[in-house]
This record gives sequence, C-alpha cells and structure tokens, in this order.
Amino acid sequence: MKTHSQPWQKKLSVCILSYNHEKFIAQAVAGALNQVVDFDYEIVIGDDHSTDRSPEILLELQRAHPDRIRLLLRPTNIGMNYNFADVLRACQGEYIAFLDGDDYWTEPHKLQKQVAFLDAHPECVICFHNVITIGDDGRELSRIMVPANQKEISTLADLLKSNFIPSCSVVFRNGLVPSIPEWFYQLSQGDYPLHVLNAEHGDIGYLNEVMAAYRVHDKGLWTSLDELARLQAELRAFETLDRHFNSRYRRIVGPIISRYYLEMAVEHENRGALSDARYCARRSWLAPLRGLLPPSKDSSLTLLRLYLPRLHRSLTSLKKLTGRPVG
Repeated sequence: MKTHSQPWQKKLSVCILSYNHEKFIAQAVAGALNQVVDFDYEIVIGDDHSTDRSPEILLELQRAHPDRIRLLLRPTNIGMNYNFADVLRACQGEYIAFLDGDDYWTEPHKLQKQVAFLDAHPECVICFHNVITIGDDGRELSRIMVPANQKEISTLADLLKSNFIPSCSVVFRNGLVPSIPEWFYQLSQGDYPLHVLNAEHGDIGYLNEVMAAYRVHDKGLWTSLDELARLQAELRAFETLDRHFNSRYRRIVGPIISRYYLEMAVEHENRGALSDARYCARRSWLAPLRGLLPPSKDSSLTLLRLYLPRLHRSLTSLKKLTGRPVG
C-alpha cells in the first residue's frame, strides 16, 4: 500500500470485492456510482474469478462508466484476502471506502459525509456508520447492526473488545499500513484485521446514521460456514492479533480467546468429540492466566464436567438440593 508521502490521484477510492455476486453486484456498484460528492473519486472492483455472470455484468458496467470504474478480473481464484489486498494496492485515493459485492449503500451523500468527518478530525483514521440488515430477497430484517450506545469516538482497545464496524460502512485513510502482514492472508476475515491494523494509527469515528444495507444470505463467505468453522475462524483471528501485538493487549484479548475455546468445547461435546472438547476446555481455562486474569466460572465448570463428570453431577445435584451455585 502507499505511504503518506506519496501524492494521491483521487480524493477517494471505492474498493469493491466481488465473487459470485451476479444477483447483487449491479446494485452494489449503482450505490457507489450514485454518490453525490464535491470531490473526484474512483471505483476499483476486484472479481476473484467468479463462476457466475458477475464478470460479464462488471464488464458491462465498466463500458458504461469507463471514467469511473477500474476492473480487476482474476484469471484464477486467488482467495478473498489476496484479492482484497490487491485491490487496496490499486486504490489511488487519499481515502478508501469498502464494500462487499453483495451489500449496497442507501444514502447518496454517504461518502461526502464521511470524507467531511475525516477531513475535520485528523486524529481519526476510520469513519463508520450504522447499517440495516436485509435478507436474500432484499426484505429488511428487523435490526440494525450498531448498538444504540455506540461511542462517537472509539480506540484500538475498544475495537479489540468487539468488532462494531459493519464492513459496508467504513471509510479509512489510505497508506496507514505500508505492507500487509503475511498472517493477514491466512485468516477467513479481511475487514476486521485491516480495521485493527489501521486503528493502530488513530481513533475511530462514528456517524449515527443508517447509510448502507448488509445482506444476510446462505451463500455468503461467512454465513455459509457452520458454527464450529465460524468459531475456529474467530479464534484464529484473535490468536493471530494477540501474536501481532506481542500480547500487549492480552488482558483484553485473553478472555475473548477463552470464550471462543469454551464455545468450541461445547460444540465438540455436542458432536460427541470428547477429546477435542477436553482440549478446548483446557485452553479456555488457561487462556486468561497468561493475562494474569482468573479463569471464568463457566470455563472451570466445563472443565470439571468433561474431566470429572461424576463429581460435576454430584455438585449439580447438591446445588438442586441446597439452592447454592456450583463452584
């Protein structure tokens, strides 16, 4: 990626990732084309060798808007995060707005508002907003993604506690990360690790407006994973970030890692994989200790249930008799 010392050719680049999004990609690009702004911007789209009509649709859009759209079509599938990093490197804007090809923007002044915020707040490196969720059929689901008590200004420490940034809402300063670390390409998520890398360089601003739609459908790269695969992917991300920071944020990350191991232990137990369940329960119990924190009660009880089931049953029976909690 570029560095701050290099001149920017555009004020902003829209980074769109596409993979088998033929049902949605035209709507995503239309939302980017219809932005009302007082600056020059480009749309850079990376299609990762889709096997549906996505490339054909994108070529039609590029022919219709050659001055606005730059298209990167892959001859082979290179993987989501490699595609993501390659499109980021191609972006020539001072700011980058991110959008997955199955989501779309609902507010034509979105980019103008976010660029104005970042211009006015040099201490912030990221700006995001609220979004609605929609179903595969475009029907609005009954929730928004950002909680009502979201702070206007957040920090890296806040972001490590939970990912509160919807992927289709973010605009960030280009050139904060001179080169993408190798571990980035091994993760199942791209947006959250990048937000963390960017947030090492400044604060995160929030605009309390709904300006995009996040689509939930069973063919999404994330939603298509089963529960255990999602837990493993989340755990791998947090363990990787913990190593990236040399455990500097272990008091924040440790309990999160512990929780994911605990949920995996329960999932393995439900599937009858007791050896895997016990391993995850041990890791759940030990993870907080490296941050000099006590293990959680749930971790301790799960460890007890998996290793000493008779004792656990006896204590559970005692609880029922006395009304006192176990542990």
